[in-house]
Amino acid sequence: MRADVLVLFGATGDLARKKLLPALYRLAAAGRLGVPVVGVAFSDWDDARLRGYAVEAAEGTEDRGDGTALKELAGSLAMVSGDHRDPATFAAWPGGWRRWARHGRRTAWPSLLGCFRW
Repeated sequence: MRADVLVLFGATGDLARKKLLPALYRLAAAGRLGVPVVGVAFSDWDDARLRGYAVEAAEGTEDRGDGTALKELAGSLAMVSGDHRDPATFAAWPGGWRRWARHGRRTAWPSLLGCFRW
């Protein structure tokens, strides 16, 4: 099953830097990423800052960063700043979910599971 987008809540935090972004880099290096990754966080970051953060995280791995995989990872990233509990954060996305949706499916990889009501 393929997803249209992977949403990474808490994208600017330590868990993302130490574990999640390096894991996404490894997926890119294996040719398995293949979806846009949207970072959501309170931090007032733009796409470029998230991309730099992800590249730094990937370069800190044992692999030391494959140029092609780094480019794929950085190119897949977009940033949404705001409170994940506030619906206005998601309503304000440029193009909303449609910007990333290709097949009408979505997936989320929240690093903040405990604060969501499913």
